[in-house]
Amino acid sequence: MLPIARVFGLSIQAPLLAVLIGFGLAVELARRLATRYNLDANTLTNVLTNAIFAFILGARLGYVIVNAPSYLKDPLGALALNTTAMLPWAGWVAALIFTVLSLHRKRVLTIDLARAILPAACVLGMGLAVSDLLSGANFGIPAALPWSIDLWGARRHPVQVYEFLVWGVILIALLWANWRKIPAGALVWLAIALAAVGRVWVDGYRAEVPLLLGVRVTQLAGVLVALVALWLLEEAMKPAPTPVLNQPEVSE
Repeated sequence: MLPIARVFGLSIQAPLLAVLIGFGLAVELARRLATRYNLDANTLTNVLTNAIFAFILGARLGYVIVNAPSYLKDPLGALALNTTAMLPWAGWVAALIFTVLSLHRKRVLTIDLARAILPAACVLGMGLAVSDLLSGANFGIPAALPWSIDLWGARRHPVQVYEFLVWGVILIALLWANWRKIPAGALVWLAIALAAVGRVWVDGYRAEVPLLLGVRVTQLAGVLVALVALWLLEEAMKPAPTPVLNQPEVSE
C-alpha cells in the first residue's frame, strides 16, 4: 500500500490521486473520441467532468447507507473524504443517471455517444483499480502464488490488478470495435458482456463478497447479465433486413 504521495512538495492521498488522474484521462479520451466521430465534444466533456462529482457523491453516499449503524454514532464521519469508504457500484449508478439526464436535457443524447463514453469509462475503471491497490481496498482471498501480494497480514490474490487488466481488455476491445465501425448499439452490449465476464472472474478471488445460498451474488449476476448481453449483441450485429419494393403491376 502507498497511502501518501508527495506531488510538488505537497502530501496527497495516493489513492485519491490515482482516482483524479483516472478521471482526467477518461475525460480527455472521451473528448478526443467525440471529435473523431463528429460528436458534440464540448458538451460531452462538460457533462463527464460534472459526472466525476456525481460518482464520488454516489459512491460515498452508498457506503454511508450500507454502513448506517456505524455512522449513527458519528454522523460527521459521513462527510470525511476517504477513498476506502466508498461503494463503487453506487458511484457508477449515480454517474450514469447524471450523465443520461444531463445529455437528455441538452438534447444531445444519442446511442453514438457510446463510442466516446464507454472507452472513457474503462479508463476510469483502471484508475479506480489502481486506487484500490494503493489503499488496500477490495482485497483478494489468501493465496500462495508467485504473483500474490502482501496485504492485511497475508499473501493474497492481487484482485485490484485483475480488475485493472479486465478494464484494459475491455478498452482495447472497444477501440478495436470503433475502428471496425461496429454499430454503437452492439458496442454497448459488447462492453456489458465483457464487464460481466470480468466480474465473474475477478470476484472469484475477491474477499468479502456477499453470498446467496453459498453462491457469490456478484458472480451469479455476472453470468446472467453476460448471457443476456451476448444474446443482444448477436441481435445487434445482424444486418438490417433489405426492404422489399413493391413491383409495379403489369397490365394485360
